[in-house]
Amino acid sequence: MPILEVISEDGVVRRFELDSEKVTIGRHADNRIKLDDHRMSRFHCELAPIAEGYQLRDLGSSNGTRIGEQAINKAIVRPGQAFVAGRTRFRLIDPDARTAASVGGAGFPGGLAAQGTHVAEAPPQPKASPAGTLGSIKALTKIGRPLNYDESRIGLINARGQTVHAAELDKQHEDARTALHLLRILIYGCARTGASDIHVEPKGGSVLVRLRIDGTMISITQLDDNAARQMMSLVKVLCEIDLVKRAEIQEGHLKAELPDRKIDFRISFTPVQFGQKLVARVLDSNRCPAGLDDLHLPQRENDALRRAVARESGMILICGPTGSGKTTTLYAALRELDAGIRNIVTIEDPVEYELQGLTQTPVNAERDHTFSKLLRSCLRQDPDVVVVGEIRDSDTAVTAMQAGNTGHLVLSTIHAQNAVSTLVRLLDLGVEPYMVASTVTLVLAQRLVRTLCPRCRRQTPMRDEDIARLGQPAANATQRWEAVGCRGCYGTGYQGRRAIFELMPMNDGVRDAIMDRLSMSAIKQAAMETGLRPMIEHGAELVVNGITSLDEIDRVTGSI
Repeated sequence: MPILEVISEDGVVRRFELDSEKVTIGRHADNRIKLDDHRMSRFHCELAPIAEGYQLRDLGSSNGTRIGEQAINKAIVRPGQAFVAGRTRFRLIDPDARTAASVGGAGFPGGLAAQGTHVAEAPPQPKASPAGTLGSIKALTKIGRPLNYDESRIGLINARGQTVHAAELDKQHEDARTALHLLRILIYGCARTGASDIHVEPKGGSVLVRLRIDGTMISITQLDDNAARQMMSLVKVLCEIDLVKRAEIQEGHLKAELPDRKIDFRISFTPVQFGQKLVARVLDSNRCPAGLDDLHLPQRENDALRRAVARESGMILICGPTGSGKTTTLYAALRELDAGIRNIVTIEDPVEYELQGLTQTPVNAERDHTFSKLLRSCLRQDPDVVVVGEIRDSDTAVTAMQAGNTGHLVLSTIHAQNAVSTLVRLLDLGVEPYMVASTVTLVLAQRLVRTLCPRCRRQTPMRDEDIARLGQPAANATQRWEAVGCRGCYGTGYQGRRAIFELMPMNDGVRDAIMDRLSMSAIKQAAMETGLRPMIEHGAELVVNGITSLDEIDRVTGSI
């Protein structure tokens, strides 16, 4: 039977194996799939198996059930097709596309259960033995990109930079060996899949392990409570974190030494209902771009950014929400600079990747080393280029502007929806209009979109309404591609990510609009007259070229 993939508004993915019975979806507990989506009705919609696939029927919901932009009362959906109810997205997946990256055994009313390849290997009860646990998490050694070594060759480096020899741990108690093996497999899985975060979440009697891959949370397995606790204790030992204080927020770091590279892990323990949750941010230098060419900017935007980076003074701003790749773009720009002839100083919170030849300074709130105070200090260090990890307050904004206006090249990031709103944000922070107009050289807004899995993507006709949504780049297109889902992409239909950009170089029209304190629409109009391309146009080009899907562009650019 097909699998129903459920994607929540915050990107959490769950999958449920459908059977021959009708499935109701909504907020009420009597639904076979009950979801806590406040935009969904108590009994929102239903799926019923028919010869042609499944019949989707709206149950008179308040906000409707949609396929694409079309609200439906009744429609036929087949594997590979998607629909939306409330703020939740659903997609039917062919049974051959099941993936190891799903958790088994999470029951739902009516017997509908979360489904994944290794369900049979999952512990039958919460208190399964460590040996049983390793059977299911072992799937991490098979998925993703093949490596020419196995997990046993991964070494661990503690917070002091000391290598912890595997032989020392292997001689210890069986629980310690199990913990070591679990941690190695998790690290190995991150190296294979390119995961950005590891989540280890106690659920009461068992522990859920999830990875964030390409921005989406993928459930891996449920661990035995004892095995997970032993592994988390090992992480604390490596980070030199107090093992006893479980009711406190604890942070640390460690490294893993792989045969081909080292990976840094930023560790956070937070007290939750059933214990402590572990989240590890994966900082893999292999994913750091070698330069601007690795960003796949359109040629015109690439050339403009290169010219701005080559200047001796001014300010380059990169904007977008959290997780949009701003820091990655910042590092790519830095790699274009010659640190041998320019003194480059960075202020970061925290330092994510070590770059040769740069002076990198971490923010430390406990010592009152804030962005603004470190920025003033570094300006006395004879810098040519100053990188401020993020502009968060008025003091930092004004000081950074002054630096860019007095012979330094300043690069920074800021939270803003688009290029034009970045300028308005600076004004809101108290920067004088003349300073913004004279100092800012270029603003680059960006978002990350998932790229279609090349193994399973499917071609579909480009409809008139699709062309209307995508605009000029799709004017002559007859086909587009959509996500399907297979083992290689963990059933998501996507593999990897790419940024879409909106670049606004400053020109006289934009400067005049700022000086006159005109509205955001007036500033945008001035920018458009000299070639500003909205981000949606870059996204439309990726859709037409089969790199991503229309649904993905809608998801990412809907709030812009």
